[in-house]
Amino acid sequence: MDLAEKATIAVCIIFFNKAEQTVECIESFARADVPIYVLNNGSSPSSAEIVAQTLRRWPRVKLLHAGDNLGAAGGRNKLIETATEDWLFFIDNDITVKEETWLQNLENHIRYSRGVDILVPEIHNIWNYTLVRPAFLSIDGKQAKYENPGSDFTNLFPGGGALINKSVFARYGCYDADLRGGFEDFELALRALLSGKSLVVQSIHDVTLLHDHRYAATEDDQTAVFTRYDVNRIAQAHNKVLTVYGIALDPGFEPWAKEQIREMTALAYGQRPARDAAASHFLFCCEFYYPSRGGVQEVMRQIAEHLVKAGHQVTVATTRLAEREFVSYNGVAIEEFTASGNLVNGLTGEIQRYQEFLKIFPADAILINAAQQWTFDAALPVLDAISAKKVCIPCGFSGLFRPEYHSYFERMPDFLRKFDHLIFHAGSYRDIDFAREHNLSNYSIVPNGASEEEFLVPPRKDFRASLGIAEDDFFILTVGAPISSKGHAELAAAFSLLRTRRRLRGRLRRLPVALILNGDWPPEKPIATVDGSPSVVRSREDASDNNGSEKRPLRTIDERIAAAHAQGRKMVLKTSLSREDTVQAFLAADLFVFASNIEYSPLVLFEAAAAGTPFITVPVGNSAEIVKWTGGGVLCPAPVDEAGFTRVDPAVLAKSIETMITDAPLRRRLGEAGRRSFREKFCWRLIAKSYEKILSAPTTGPADFA
Repeated sequence: MDLAEKATIAVCIIFFNKAEQTVECIESFARADVPIYVLNNGSSPSSAEIVAQTLRRWPRVKLLHAGDNLGAAGGRNKLIETATEDWLFFIDNDITVKEETWLQNLENHIRYSRGVDILVPEIHNIWNYTLVRPAFLSIDGKQAKYENPGSDFTNLFPGGGALINKSVFARYGCYDADLRGGFEDFELALRALLSGKSLVVQSIHDVTLLHDHRYAATEDDQTAVFTRYDVNRIAQAHNKVLTVYGIALDPGFEPWAKEQIREMTALAYGQRPARDAAASHFLFCCEFYYPSRGGVQEVMRQIAEHLVKAGHQVTVATTRLAEREFVSYNGVAIEEFTASGNLVNGLTGEIQRYQEFLKIFPADAILINAAQQWTFDAALPVLDAISAKKVCIPCGFSGLFRPEYHSYFERMPDFLRKFDHLIFHAGSYRDIDFAREHNLSNYSIVPNGASEEEFLVPPRKDFRASLGIAEDDFFILTVGAPISSKGHAELAAAFSLLRTRRRLRGRLRRLPVALILNGDWPPEKPIATVDGSPSVVRSREDASDNNGSEKRPLRTIDERIAAAHAQGRKMVLKTSLSREDTVQAFLAADLFVFASNIEYSPLVLFEAAAAGTPFITVPVGNSAEIVKWTGGGVLCPAPVDEAGFTRVDPAVLAKSIETMITDAPLRRRLGEAGRRSFREKFCWRLIAKSYEKILSAPTTGPADFA
């Protein structure tokens, strides 16, 4: 029997104060069905109680107490003695995991990485945008030498972010508990090296750990920082290794330790680093927030998390969600309200509590995203009582042309004048045109973008194969929810009309084409069972050719897909991919097509640009502007009706797609231009700086930050 297939994993976390980050760390991993051992390594009673309260929600988490602070080495030894699993995933308490599939990914590596002692995920230091890369350890006289291993295999590992086979400790013994100041992972690797059988350490790239050196604003957290980076303790550990082995591991530790203290405790001493000279507390208000998915949610999450990385505090006021089992996420505090509705349809729930919260919250600035929903409409009566700077993103005014909203938008100029500043994502759209028409000039144009953390990743070589798409298939992607308004039906109809015959080696052949329609598909009804898969329609090579014409109007997406299927060498997938797989789909696609009926400033176009995937879009929202900004796509003509809805003719869209399929040089130029614009302008890291400038500026008078 293959023992690797039976291997078990446990997460091991040590905490000494830093309760808020410890809670975030635990919750990040506890969402997977995995045993977790958490050791209280001498924390204060208040910090220990905060963590203990959180653990009551997670039955698979076991809390242990060390009594005194044992240091990282002694604490990890206690967890090694306690845990019964085969593999121990040691995680520092200021780390969270990015991928939802991290556990499955680790299990796969254990199954196929024979002879490996330690697996090290990618570790991103998110406070300074650096990547931790395990070095190769060798000895040069009496000095340890660290070199680039030149591959994914090495003999050194970071002790606070590594999956370790317990057999390592059986072979070499546990950590040296006397090394309370650090170097315990270096010493273990050195011990193995000197034994003649070095550790086999493999770096892996489908699990990402986000490591955050956050500012220590409380006395407990300051104590944790000063203890961890106590120069005397570190020197004692370094000298112990030097005495035992005659080898100096890192004589330059003192400046490094002092820099960590300066970075993490500057707030406590009133000596902020220069980059954080204007640190503030911001309150963000939006109808929905993570784990809810959507354009507004993503914008607010990205800006909030980047502002936290810049040293600010951010709290989000939003709708209570049953699936949200945490009170903060990636450093952003979340205040939930059971509320819904708007002024047109009626406000219900905890409206008064929200209004009182706004009046007493100690914010330096408040940002509300989107009119026509409760966090905006319920705030209007109390905005004059709030001294903080007030900023609003109107977010498109989707109801501007709807009769039931006529009275609401008659009052909108007065609503908007209550704000010190407005932010628009488009230079020409109904919301900014409305503001100009009513002489509102205190605004900035700040575009949307995409995430470097998500899109600056290597494409998975097996992604196409995992969906049954061949490497030589022309792969078309669309992404959007709800599917009823995101153009899935129009694209499916265009796909059924798509002419794919090409002359290859003197013969007229059909080009194999695959289409992914990604969205929030209902799970109850399969669309076909051609190959036994309930959500995939594949071609049959002997299917008749309808020459791209429809015999009658096709009313449903399924009928349109069936028409495409009947032509042969066409494959359609209706998918609801995870976020990680959606990103991989962007990276793997040959073309992104967007035929949505209603938008404001669609994030998916920026994401296509970020992936280096050329795109076709209809004129919806400010998509024409995004084409010009990014240089990453082309516009397919389509009429826009009086209500602002775009309805593309499938035949016109099919012609546009056919042109792109046949012009590989154009696709390459568009993809390269889009990727370049993303790196230089349209990544959230840079866009967040514009928000920071707007929110931190004085309330006296407008300014142009675009």
